Amino acid sequence: MAPFFSAIAFLTRIPIPAKWVGDEKAFTRAAVFYPIVGLLLGGISVGIFLLIQSYLSPFVLAVIMLGSSIALSGGLHLDGLADCADGFLSAQPRERILEIMKDSHIGAFGVIALILTLLLKVALLSTIFADPARGVLAVLLMPLAGRCMLLVNMGIQPKAKTDGLGALVWKRSPGRLIWALLVLLGVAFFAGKMPGVLAAIGSLLLPCMFIVYAQKKIGGGTGDTLGAASELSELGVILILALNTGNSYV
Repeated sequence: MAPFFSAIAFLTRIPIPAKWVGDEKAFTRAAVFYPIVGLLLGGISVGIFLLIQSYLSPFVLAVIMLGSSIALSGGLHLDGLADCADGFLSAQPRERILEIMKDSHIGAFGVIALILTLLLKVALLSTIFADPARGVLAVLLMPLAGRCMLLVNMGIQPKAKTDGLGALVWKRSPGRLIWALLVLLGVAFFAGKMPGVLAAIGSLLLPCMFIVYAQKKIGGGTGDTLGAASELSELGVILILALNTGNSYV
């Protein structure tokens, strides 16, 4: 069970006793449990949503749900998105881009990327939450799609460097890729039928375009590009679900 608890400890801020997490070997084997962690986070988000949704406007509810999601994950993937924005938009050669992405300080492009992403998420969720049933589907599928995308990304793209946390878990495994897609599509169909499946498919489009872009810029993926692809996957889910949903933002 150490790889499972290692996956929870890495991808969330849920407190896990250190003795349950295991060693570096458990960390490298933990990736197969990423979709399960995504489903766990989705279940927690659904519980929060159902508890508070009848008391708040869609806009306020969207802000709270987004804040709780960031608190549960520790903003891990948002950090990757910001680092990628700073690196890729710097117009520097490959090695310099990797240095910028590794720097712990955030730059102007990273700040802009974070603001735009969070604003877009709040706007889309506000629209979706006008329909509570679709809201449940959104908060369930967003974290699931984001964590499944980690395995999909690693399955179709080589790693760009040999150091860092991303390199420790990176494995181009068709089995893991298929497993992630089966979990994502299966849960999406069970929870939302065709709208759920469409949202799951939509979650793959933006990240796949980003993966192609990252391949051209740095020749592969890193832990930061995994995080950015995860965030784009979540955006894909709610972009699809927001189509033809009520247009009230407040």
